[in-house]
Amino acid sequence: MKTKEKFELLYQKIEDRPFTSAIIVAAGNSIRMGKPKIFLDICGVPVITRSMLALQNAACVDEIVVAAKEADLSAITGLADFYRISKFRIAVTGGETRTESVINGTTAINKKAEYIMVHDAARPLVRPKRVDALCEMAYIKNAATLAVYAKDTIKRVDPHGKILETLPREQLMCVQTPQVFKSDIFLPAIKKAAEQHLVFTDDCSLLESMGETVYALAGDYDNIKITTPEDVAIAESILASNN
Repeated sequence: MKTKEKFELLYQKIEDRPFTSAIIVAAGNSIRMGKPKIFLDICGVPVITRSMLALQNAACVDEIVVAAKEADLSAITGLADFYRISKFRIAVTGGETRTESVINGTTAINKKAEYIMVHDAARPLVRPKRVDALCEMAYIKNAATLAVYAKDTIKRVDPHGKILETLPREQLMCVQTPQVFKSDIFLPAIKKAAEQHLVFTDDCSLLESMGETVYALAGDYDNIKITTPEDVAIAESILASNN
């Protein structure tokens, strides 16, 4: 494990911003990885640690709550302590679905949070400056997400593989995290989702289903999601090229 000295606090608190609470969702089953991906090392540092550090070093984030499997809570708390992640508030038990994990996370955030950020633990390479830019957009637009334009031509197909249409690539974006929402919009929406047992693959979809408008901010293609073993090697390559 890396020494603490290499991970001193890099962020500088920016005054006069709305209090923003970040929820890192880390309760997935890692089926495609074959083992818990949040503890995999990327250049010697666990995935979950890198995700926490990214938000630690984003000036707009005031606190970090991690929603994870109950068996992982102690280890996550220990990593937050070892790497001096001062914004870490608590690790709470996640749910069977992403939506349930986010809901559980909202119960642990500071009551004065005006904005809520949701980030996938499996995106450890997000850049703190990009997180700050996203927050700036959310503070104006109320709901925003990082996204990148699709590079490939996208086809809509039927269940048999028949191509039905070619979608306009210039209008298509691949959504990433973090995603940031004004709390008085997000909290009622996620409460309704819980009451109606609704499941969403991302939190923008939740807001969209409630009739809210969400805006996209162009992110970075190297903000990859660690899903398969190959992604670890790609992440290490990205880090090496950035040094």
